[in-house]
Amino acid sequence: MAIFAQTSCGVHITHALTSEAARMVQLSAMSRGISDAASAAAYQRTFWVIYILEKTLSFACGRPSVLRDADIGTPVPHAPEAVFGTFDWLKAMSRFSRFSSKVYGSLFSISATLRSPETLYAAVEAYMDELEAWRMSVPEDFRPGSKFPPATATETTLTTMALRLNLYYYSAVVALSRFYLNLPQRNHQHKSTECESALLAAASRIVELTNFIDLASYTPIWVMFSAPLSASFILFDFIVHHPAHPDTTRNLSLLSTVGAYFCHLDYISGGTIPISLLSDMASIARDYVRDNENDGSPGRTAENNSSAGGIPEQALSNSENSDEPLTMAGAAPLDDILAGGPGSANLPNAAGDTAETVDWSLMDRISGDIDLLDLFAGGNNADSLQYYLPQAEALLGEARNEGPLDAV
Repeated sequence: MAIFAQTSCGVHITHALTSEAARMVQLSAMSRGISDAASAAAYQRTFWVIYILEKTLSFACGRPSVLRDADIGTPVPHAPEAVFGTFDWLKAMSRFSRFSSKVYGSLFSISATLRSPETLYAAVEAYMDELEAWRMSVPEDFRPGSKFPPATATETTLTTMALRLNLYYYSAVVALSRFYLNLPQRNHQHKSTECESALLAAASRIVELTNFIDLASYTPIWVMFSAPLSASFILFDFIVHHPAHPDTTRNLSLLSTVGAYFCHLDYISGGTIPISLLSDMASIARDYVRDNENDGSPGRTAENNSSAGGIPEQALSNSENSDEPLTMAGAAPLDDILAGGPGSANLPNAAGDTAETVDWSLMDRISGDIDLLDLFAGGNNADSLQYYLPQAEALLGEARNEGPLDAV
């Protein structure tokens, strides 16, 4: 039921069903690896499917996870139906879900607001390296950033699987990059420029992948809507803040591409997903760039920023350990970099931070993610779109003289 509820028709109950399934396996002996030997493989496979569903949903929507990693002792089984050549889909997604769980607990939880900015800087960089190691552990045919669709993907199932793997990866890049850019920028300008380029490259790649999204009732809403929507906001935000950037023409084309995708989705859904108005973002951005050129306003140029160039087919960051496959961490409640494990030597100690010394303005930046599912479930998060577009009201009002963002 939780799997079927990931589609647009069940989005209102997907959280309830997924959380209930996670509670059931957490309370049972299934999470501890205790099961009848005859049915052990089935129990293990069921547990890790639920784990993947719950952890990825928690990370995407910014909600606390029900499953506690410290209480998990079930090994990842060998599932022949999930193995394609040398690629084990179940194991790869289990590792990514474990990674998502650690990132949420270390960066996006309430306790993360008590850590110093320097600690968070180091944590984000370590997680970027770990994400890159996970990417490199995926066989080249299915590896995010490689040629798409894979040459070996002779079946629709393989193409769909590779598409979701790419979207998972680039969504994680977007989350980490945005988090880094929202931290106080002190003595980190070079790394901030790299994160900005990585963010733009990830958004561009997501837009390119929309050509392969199957607009059908069985496609998860985060694939069909959430990921392209985030990418369009990123491109729009970059264009209006960098109207004189060398890649502005290319970015405008990408924004028009995703706008056409939204119109197509609106048409295919028969208006049940009314998002065709988002296609106006491209014309708004074009008008703003044209007005900026006519006024002779210099805008924010990218002279000191590295160009995002084309969509990278190589790693977004290079790590000495990038060729080493990412192994499953043990049942540790915290990430290694926060517990003194490998890579934690350069992390500042945040144990001495107190509530009086914390910059609580970070709270809005860290916990400001939008639960895009609530846009369909009648939530009150529509105003939170401002998080994606800082100063959006002024920018859109200047571009089209139509007032605040609500007019879009």
